Amino acid sequence: MADEPVLEIDDIQGHILVGFRGKHQRILGLKLGSENIGDVRKALLPWVGRVTSTARALDYRTAAKVQKAAGAAAAESETVLVAMAVTSSGLATLGAVATLEDPDFLEGAGKSAATLRDAIDPKTGVPVGWRFGDVEEKTPDIVIVFGGDLESAVSAESDLLLSDLGSNALKVVDEWGARIPGEKEHFGFVDGLSQPAPRGLLPDGSPFVHRTLPGGDPAAEAYARPGRPLVWPGQYVFGYASELADSFRPGPDSGGGQAFLKNGSLLVLRRLRQDVEAFRDGMGKLAGDFVAKGIQVSAETAAAWCVGRWPDGSPLTLAPSAADPAIAADEYLANGFLFAQATPAATLDLPDGTMKQFPGSPGDQEGYSCPYFAHVRKVNPRDEQVDFGGSGITRQAQMLRRGIPYGPVWNGVKDDTDRGLLFMSYQTSITNQFHRLIKRWVNDTFAPLRTSGIDPLIGVAVAPGRALTRKFADKNQVRTLLDGNWVRATGAVYAFAPGITELRKLIAGPTS
Repeated sequence: MADEPVLEIDDIQGHILVGFRGKHQRILGLKLGSENIGDVRKALLPWVGRVTSTARALDYRTAAKVQKAAGAAAAESETVLVAMAVTSSGLATLGAVATLEDPDFLEGAGKSAATLRDAIDPKTGVPVGWRFGDVEEKTPDIVIVFGGDLESAVSAESDLLLSDLGSNALKVVDEWGARIPGEKEHFGFVDGLSQPAPRGLLPDGSPFVHRTLPGGDPAAEAYARPGRPLVWPGQYVFGYASELADSFRPGPDSGGGQAFLKNGSLLVLRRLRQDVEAFRDGMGKLAGDFVAKGIQVSAETAAAWCVGRWPDGSPLTLAPSAADPAIAADEYLANGFLFAQATPAATLDLPDGTMKQFPGSPGDQEGYSCPYFAHVRKVNPRDEQVDFGGSGITRQAQMLRRGIPYGPVWNGVKDDTDRGLLFMSYQTSITNQFHRLIKRWVNDTFAPLRTSGIDPLIGVAVAPGRALTRKFADKNQVRTLLDGNWVRATGAVYAFAPGITELRKLIAGPTS
């Protein structure tokens, strides 16, 4: 850890490195009145002081963990956490002198939608069915995320911001998210189990992410815990060392030394509508196709093959035949696996000072347990060689995901209710992280691994369907086609979440 930087946790926004774990979130997107920019600045400036820093977000998370460890009933906090980000148009409206060089940020979500295979009107070139972000008039200048346990508190805080701005801002995005019990998404699978671990130190010299592996363990250089890789913080926050593709040494400053970028990050917001009924029908048809080819499999198992986990979170690498509640309940086992190699047993040093025996986990290089086409393997091939090179490429491509479901849970009855995921991620290159994952891996049959197939969960099928190959330990291979799409974008925005110091300068405007 000697080379790792001290993270400026009082300046980095908390939504980036920690996330908002409350039950409810509201996302507002506002177009600012450029003709009344002085009034806009006056109304917004006090809100910069309400933006939650990483230090405050850590305190909030620690208090919740202490309460949980004590066995106390989960008391709902009235605290509301706030994040703020500015789009390319917003930077222009606020008179920012510095610019970001990320081409996809500059182009905007609407204009880059076609490259992600979102549905596009062939006459206008505009994304079809988007609630926001498709055209300039519906693309916000500023995005504010409010999060908390109490919906009433989140509503009151966000309504106060709208009241303060009054007619000086036009609301073009207003989305509510709410967590589903068990941290699941609408298809019924536990979500958010796999996140990279940003390297870096807290002001007291302790690691930002606790290291569970003992110092003599060869994996301790690369992993904070089994299956959770350490990644240089410049992949997520500007102004710090970035990740190299071929070693664990620190790479160049991701911000290029620009003061304006320091402690900031790029936010991708995508409103993804999920068609649960179509997904379940598709999994039933997929299972039927395997049965017709002599492989006895249920729709639930076919869905697990497509995701790479069982609904409870058990990974196929550890539970290839059925869900295992004991594995799912153990956060160290549920994500403690690799693909190319086995993960050795280890004695883990837990954050609470206790020790835990990690039994190790098998690899799955041939894809017998977790298919190459499984979603978790498509977007995070972990230690495997990928189309661009070694496993360092995967570390470079990962994002910090902060999404939350929206809409009511499906009750099994056919309906047209709008439900899905408010996908949010932070990175320092939309082009090399989010876009690489979606364009080059999710929607490419031959990436990141050979004959992977288009991602069966979030990828876009092209006629006659996704070509999927399932390998089995007896060397038998079954090829099939999976048609149908169950996730589609209905809005998107790319924005820059500055460090709090630079955000204050941006909102305040010129001093002379």
